[in-house]
Amino acid sequence: MKNQQNYIVLARKYRPKVLKDLVGQDVLQTTLKEMIRQQKLPPAILLYGTRGVGKTTTARIIARSVNCVGVDGKGMMSADPCGQCNSCLSLDKDKSLDVVEFDAASRTGVDDIREIIESTQYKAVGGRFKVFIIDEVHMLSKSAFNALLKVLEEPPAHVIFIFATTELHKVPDTILSRCAKFDLGHIKTSVINDHLKEICKHEDVKADDDALVMLARSARGSMRDGLSLLDQSIALSRSQNMEQISVQTVESMMGIIHTEVALDVIEKAFEGDSAFIIQNLQTYFQKGVKPLLFMQNILELTYHLLCYKQAPSLVKEMNLTENELSKIKHLSSLDLSTIMRLWQVLSSGFEEIQKSPLPKETAIILFLKFCHLIEMFGKSIVENPQKDQSSKITTTTDSRMMGQTSFQQTDSIDSKSTALVHDFEPYIVSSVPMPETFEDLLVFLKNKKEELLVYEVTENMYVVSYHPPTIVLDSRTPKDLIAKFRKKLLELYEKPWNINSVSDTLGFSIREKNEKRSLELLAKAQQHPAIQHFQNIFPEIITTVEDDTL
Repeated sequence: MKNQQNYIVLARKYRPKVLKDLVGQDVLQTTLKEMIRQQKLPPAILLYGTRGVGKTTTARIIARSVNCVGVDGKGMMSADPCGQCNSCLSLDKDKSLDVVEFDAASRTGVDDIREIIESTQYKAVGGRFKVFIIDEVHMLSKSAFNALLKVLEEPPAHVIFIFATTELHKVPDTILSRCAKFDLGHIKTSVINDHLKEICKHEDVKADDDALVMLARSARGSMRDGLSLLDQSIALSRSQNMEQISVQTVESMMGIIHTEVALDVIEKAFEGDSAFIIQNLQTYFQKGVKPLLFMQNILELTYHLLCYKQAPSLVKEMNLTENELSKIKHLSSLDLSTIMRLWQVLSSGFEEIQKSPLPKETAIILFLKFCHLIEMFGKSIVENPQKDQSSKITTTTDSRMMGQTSFQQTDSIDSKSTALVHDFEPYIVSSVPMPETFEDLLVFLKNKKEELLVYEVTENMYVVSYHPPTIVLDSRTPKDLIAKFRKKLLELYEKPWNINSVSDTLGFSIREKNEKRSLELLAKAQQHPAIQHFQNIFPEIITTVEDDTL
């Protein structure tokens, strides 16, 4: 067993030393190679991107390339440095006098920058250029940036500045305008996965393919994070005397669950299976699964599901396994609005989990909230979406909230209107339910924060009959209100409603029905002996009656 002092973490052991070995940054590679080939490298370079994508590594590669003189000592700048000249060897040992690395996170002041500026007057000792690598450059103070401006505007011919930052927006525009900027983007999951496989071969480590996929996804675009996670999983699997890195090893190490298991949870949520949700989520959390990572995984899969439903041709960009893709295809038969509803519930509740003193319980409650919505608005049939057309989905909201009397189809409607109902009905296919009564429809709109529209409809819409998705109104209903109402129903149900107006039949507004109901209650109240007794004493004691169910 190697001595701990000789152990080098994978991220350092396999750190690229030449541009061709830089993984996942093809545009950067091509551009820098051409600049070096033409011997036209800019005096100030800014590398920006998230953590672990290769900013500092790229800076060191550039420093090596511009100072390599070849084995014979007469070579020019090269994108493929020899690794044998004094300049290359000194860089390998971190002993180069011509390459100065500066950490702006710990040295932010103008005095620190003045030291660099003063040293720019001295030429390189063993190479062509004096290279200054300033990491986390955005951390410099305003005065430090100002001190840099002059030397960046008129840099000495033998000096190259290379800046690296994770927060480009914090770097002053005056600095940005003097630099050649390179964006080091997130590395694709598939690229990280392939690189981890190569590392495992070099290290003689066996690993399940699914386990490496989980590590690559958890790296979230950072190669360094991926290699660090691989380091951890190798150590954990060996401590457990396991022959290879397994999915279970990664799950226990990171507190996450396998993607296929997460897809099962999503499917059960769409089915409204609250019992499954409670039982299984409690089990996962007891095993060490972290609620935030779990919810993040669910949201990512919901995003993939939405993308696949809208653009199946982009499936290759999702980096899904065959089993995962099969499940995604299976779930994609769901209505778009149902999938969007899951995204809205979980994403809006993500912050609740972060702030909650009981994050595990909060995560479960969020899923139960979605299951409750499924129960309210009808279950989505995953296996056969056509069943939705023949299933009658009703709201559980008590119609008394909008008045006791419900609009139903009446015999007063002529045969033409009735035919319209049956002709139009097959074209409405939506996971959002068709409320049984017009009052239920208004309750649904009110729950969607459409109080103003509900008020207008209550006051000015005169309904003759209601047979979803057909509504027949009398001619007193304003046309602009009909258009607004039709547009909102189309937006919520994603299918058109057939709203007709007739002149030979009068309808009733909700306001009129409520007034009629109030008068009926008043008459009934006045018949009560106790009320009659008080009215004899105080004749004006009762003028109106309000129904608390309205």
